[in-house]
Amino acid sequence: MSASAIVLAGGRSRRFGADKLAVDVAGEPLLHHAVRTTAGVCDEVLVVGAPSGLPVVLPGGLASVPVVVLDVDAYQGPLVALVDAAASASRDRLLVVGGDMPDLVPAVLRRVLDWDEAHEGVCLMHDEWVQPFPMGLDRAAALARGTQLVESEERSLRSLITSLAIERLSEAEWRVLDPAAMTLHDIDRPEDLVPSPSPRTGH
Repeated sequence: MSASAIVLAGGRSRRFGADKLAVDVAGEPLLHHAVRTTAGVCDEVLVVGAPSGLPVVLPGGLASVPVVVLDVDAYQGPLVALVDAAASASRDRLLVVGGDMPDLVPAVLRRVLDWDEAHEGVCLMHDEWVQPFPMGLDRAAALARGTQLVESEERSLRSLITSLAIERLSEAEWRVLDPAAMTLHDIDRPEDLVPSPSPRTGH
């Protein structure tokens, strides 16, 4: 699809105890999974890392060659990272995912990039809670409103969701595409390396 994927990969990994994005998952670094999947869905991929750089070399041979965008300041939160990446993106639609999500389902990602003129993006609902990842966003709207929120010292992606006209995709609808809800599986702690049929909803 003509869309820019933004893979957020600049967090602290405090709960994991090490740089989780470099840990081996099914034979390759954790970060590679999100990058590979989004490169199969979007024709532009931006990977946002800490100022010191990414913990691993990005995979090669992808349909979309990833572009690395480094945070200006470390650990300012996902909203700041999103705004910085959106400024560098060249497509009108953004797909936002976490770099610690190894089981993203392409059909779900394509659905969150599909919204009508009445909306400015799509997010998933799970157990009646809004999920910030994965999320589709109109680039212009996200950049304008996100910049305002950052300037007001806001750092939460949920604040962006609540202030835009985001379609909230019911669990019943997206679970048709991903019955086990593996798209929401993220790695925060070592025990999360074992996929669960009822994933936690962090971030």
